[in-house]
Amino acid sequence: MSTNTNVQTTGAIWNLFYADKAAWPDGAHHDDTLLTIQGKEAPDVDFENLPPDATVEIRSGYVLLPNGSDLSLEQHFENWLAEQSGRGVALGAFRVSMDKLEAVHQAIEIAGGELIA
Repeated sequence: MSTNTNVQTTGAIWNLFYADKAAWPDGAHHDDTLLTIQGKEAPDVDFENLPPDATVEIRSGYVLLPNGSDLSLEQHFENWLAEQSGRGVALGAFRVSMDKLEAVHQAIEIAGGELIA
């Protein structure tokens, strides 16, 4: 079940994870979940819409999968991240001044990347 290893990510990457149907097939759910947002415990958080630039830490929780198996939320998230890397996908978030935003968008698209949000 839940481990003592806390995992940190950004709100943007958490939102991708939480929206991924491969990670959350029909019938999968999590319980006893505690996240911190910007270092503060957030027991009543909207899991689907975290602020993209938030620092998110998975403190506890477990995932029940449709096949009957369970694992910690931390491990489920880390497995998902490893899957992304295994497919050659890099995920990230960035901050840039508004006057450079279009250049960043163009660079991502030229490199074959995809703007998700």
